Amino acid sequence: MLRKLTLFAAFTMVVCGYSFGQFTIMPVPASVEGDPGQLLKAIATITNTSNETLDFTWERITNDLESGWSTAICDPIACRAPFVDSESFSLDPGGSGTFSAWFTTTSEGTGFVELKIWVQGDSLNTVQFNNYTATAGDATSLEEVYADVLTVYPNPATSYITLPDHADVSRAVMYNVLGKMMKTFELGAGFEHQVFVGDLPRGNYLVQFLNSEGDLLHTTKIAKQ
Repeated sequence: MLRKLTLFAAFTMVVCGYSFGQFTIMPVPASVEGDPGQLLKAIATITNTSNETLDFTWERITNDLESGWSTAICDPIACRAPFVDSESFSLDPGGSGTFSAWFTTTSEGTGFVELKIWVQGDSLNTVQFNNYTATAGDATSLEEVYADVLTVYPNPATSYITLPDHADVSRAVMYNVLGKMMKTFELGAGFEHQVFVGDLPRGNYLVQFLNSEGDLLHTTKIAKQ
């Protein structure tokens, strides 16, 4: 089952006010595997890295599930009912809490949830996204299908990385660990692409590969030295 991503304006560049550094969500993305019929919990943690109390709002913007499945979002305050698609909560300075998606499964397959989170009163400058995936049974996820063929090298990298050529891939998007989009690369010209990353700060990054319809095929992690 293809998992649709709402990638238009996926991450907003910081101009003023709260920055991406005000809070973190990790891991990005979050995933879980288990048996059909189980309650599968894709667990992430949100942390207030600022020196003041922050009031958050979250919204479920994608809920792509197998027939008969349902999901519930658990924020640091409570696990919400499956029909709740938006809610608010607060975190004290330095505070953290579980921010997860719970998948009620009834059959083999894969489910995908995308959440948007922002600080109230400053949604333009603080919006972040996280993806949650659950795989029940022996269903092969897209991540597993493409894991061996969509690789990035060298890893660690210093100045350039090479992105693979694959008939299914049309674009690669690079994010830092805070979920901020750093670079976008158009692919699919029939050859490997060597792209410059020397202008990025040292650290870890996620590279997501998408097809022409915006479906997420694979996410890989690289280190920039």
